[in-house]
Order: sequence, then structure tokens, then C-alpha cells
Amino acid sequence: MKKFSLRIFSLVIALVVAVVLTGCVIQQGTKIEFSQLPAGVYTTETGSINLNNVTIKVNNKELTLAEAKDEYNVTITGDSWTTYGDYTLVVILDGAAITFKYSVQKSIVEISYDTTWDGEGTEESPWLIQNEEELKGLAAVVNKKAVVAGLDANCAGKYFKVTNDIELAPGWEPIGAGNRDQNLNANYFAGNFDGNNKVISGLSNIGYNPVEVAATYEASGGLVEVKNGYVFGLFGIVSGATIRNVKVEKVYTEDTSLVIENQVVKFTLDSVGAIAGYICKPEKDGVVVEEAKSVVTSFINCHVLSGEIKGYDATAGIVGRSYNTLYAENCSNAANITCDREQSGKCAGITSIAGGEYSKHEIYNCSNSGTIVLNDARHVGGIVGLVNAGSKLLTTEIAFKESGNKNTGRLFGLDNKDGAFVEYAQSILGQCQSTKRFNFENESNWFVQKGQYVR
Repeated sequence: MKKFSLRIFSLVIALVVAVVLTGCVIQQGTKIEFSQLPAGVYTTETGSINLNNVTIKVNNKELTLAEAKDEYNVTITGDSWTTYGDYTLVVILDGAAITFKYSVQKSIVEISYDTTWDGEGTEESPWLIQNEEELKGLAAVVNKKAVVAGLDANCAGKYFKVTNDIELAPGWEPIGAGNRDQNLNANYFAGNFDGNNKVISGLSNIGYNPVEVAATYEASGGLVEVKNGYVFGLFGIVSGATIRNVKVEKVYTEDTSLVIENQVVKFTLDSVGAIAGYICKPEKDGVVVEEAKSVVTSFINCHVLSGEIKGYDATAGIVGRSYNTLYAENCSNAANITCDREQSGKCAGITSIAGGEYSKHEIYNCSNSGTIVLNDARHVGGIVGLVNAGSKLLTTEIAFKESGNKNTGRLFGLDNKDGAFVEYAQSILGQCQSTKRFNFENESNWFVQKGQYVR
């Protein structure tokens, strides 16, 4: 097993090409889809897209893009990176099209941040975050790349407040970067963050290099896929945090690939949400931390205004995956959500999964208006994809409560029986897997595949 390590070079400037799958439009008749993607980030040394390394399926026949161009007379446009800017590689056949969105840009490896916030970090005088550099400063502290006197890395008991609208550059490093296997061993945020209803725009993982925090992988030549790659959001891993009054817009996330040591490595997003990626298990070194079992992570008045949020698994608008106690109130999602995992994938507007053996979840007056598409119809829901309290639930209280929630977004799940996507209108919950205690306000809005409601 091999663990990536990131070498930081000050002021090293490289020409990179960020290539991202943005969607697949399939019209009746010809069916065309990608089966293997090229790398997502290139340097001048690794070159541009090689059509022989990109494979597609045309009516389920697998071909390289170069072969498809010869055999089917595929039209390819937008294949250019001679100047800086945003481009789209388009592959068209008989009206069906697949696209890669990519940009040519200068990437400065060194992260620029500022931790000289005004304020004292108290509830009465919070540290004030005025711009992108100061927001990156908070990420640098939590990710142990910067030290501020009197401030622990997880910021427990400290207060932060945003004072202006902030536009983020591509390649955001989450506040609490890590992967979900790490739990409390990871960098995580436990403080109090007030977005002050200012708008944070442009949140995207494109250009972010996750090798420091990604799960381990075994190199075997060719494409290497890191299934449990990393979590992503404005916040990555959180535990016991209170996050309120946050508005984000123009969110874009997507699985990405990097060329590392002459290998194409695909990093999957596992637990991705615009506000936070993962409420982690109360475990450290594989052992339950008793005091961490009682902490509550709260999202109050948080809103995702627009965007496209795509990941491998556990993908949602507000928080990707919750494995400890979650409290959400007056939150909404308007971004479109998609999830690639073929079986047991989870997607929803608020959180994809409310689970954990010791956790309790409460969701009140939250809504979803975004379109949600998932390869597994069981776990697609407007508010929650899956409620699973686990077989060892120890609390005597209600494990899940909800009230006042609504979904107006369109929900699509793949019916594995006939291979067709089916729309489920107005559903709030995808599935409830446990026989433990739940409190649902309106059971008619809680959907399970084939119409069965499991309690």
C-alpha cells in the first residue's frame, strides 16, 4: 500500500489543464457514454488529452475515442489548450453528446492565506473574516498549516463571522480536509461559524490536490481509482460545530483524476456537500470517544442557492454524510445533485445519510428544489437519502425527528429491474433501514423503492 505525500514548492508556477466531466446527454437511438476518463490535471510535462487513452461506449460497444472517431465518424470539438481560459471538449454522434469542461490556467502551488482576523474569537467579539484570504486562513489553521496563538486546530469554543460576500478561486481546500476513514484522527472543525447571510460563490474542488488526505491505494498500473478518496465542502470534516447563516452559490464538484508518478489516479468524492462533507463518527484510533458521542453538529439557516454537486457516494446539498448527531433547521438546497455509485449510493437535498450507532438526527423546516439523480432508486430523497441508525443504537430517545420539511425538486432513481430511470415526485426520504425509533411528520411523503415503508 502506498500513501501519497504532497511536496510544496514556494511560488512554483505550472501550466495545468483541469478536465472535468460535466454531463452526458443521451437521445433516443444512439447511446454514448464515457467508460474511462483522461486525467483531470495536466502539466506541460504530461501533455494534453490523448484520444487513445479515453474510452467510450457506443451502444454498449467499448472503443477508444480515437477508434470511435474512425469507425463511427465521431465529431470532436473544443480540443484546445494553447491559451489560458475555459474550454469544453465535445464528442458528438447522431445527436448524442458527451462533454468535458476544462480550463487552462496558471496554478501557484503555494497557498496564500491570512490569519490576522479582527476580533477576539469570542461570542461577543468573533473573529471577522472579510475576504477569501482570511477564509483560507481558517482552513489553514484547521488543516494544521498555520498556527494562531490561543487557538486549537479544531477551533472548539471559538467564533468566526463573515463580513462580506466572498468569491472563491477554483481548487478550494476544505476547512477540515480529510477522508471519512480518519474520523477524529483527521483535521476537523468544531467551532462556531456565522456566514452572516453573505454569499460565498464559486466553491469547487477542481484544481484541489487531495493527495495529502486521500485514502491509501495500491498501484497496479494504468488507471488507479481511490474509492474513498476524500470529503469535500466549504467545510470538510466537522464534529460538534455550529454553522449558521451561510449562503453558497455557483457550486461545482466532480470526481477528478491526477497524473502522479506517471499513473492516472482517479480520486472519488465520498461524502460531499456544499456546506460540509462529513459529520464524523465519534471515534479516534478506531475507539469510541465517550465525550464525542454527545456532541451535536448544527446547521441553521444554511442555503445552497445554485450549482452542480456530483460525487461518487454520499452526495447532498447541505452535508454529504452524517455519522453523528445532526441538527438542521431552516436550510435549503437548490443545486442539482448526482451520485455515481451503482449500488448503495446515496443522494439528497439536505443529507444523503443520517446514520450512526449513537447518533440522533433532527431536521426541521428544510427544503429541496434541486434535481437529484442517483443510480440506486432506494436511496434518493429530497431531504434524506437513507436513515440508518444501526443495529447497536444505544440511546433511548428518538433516533430521528423531522417536521415541516418539503421537496419540490425532481428525483430520479435507476430501477435495476428494467434499467430505466424512474421519477419519484415529492419524496422526502429514500429509505429507512432500521427497526429503531423514528418520528416522521407525514409518512405519505417518505418513499421506499417499490412502495414499501420499512420501520
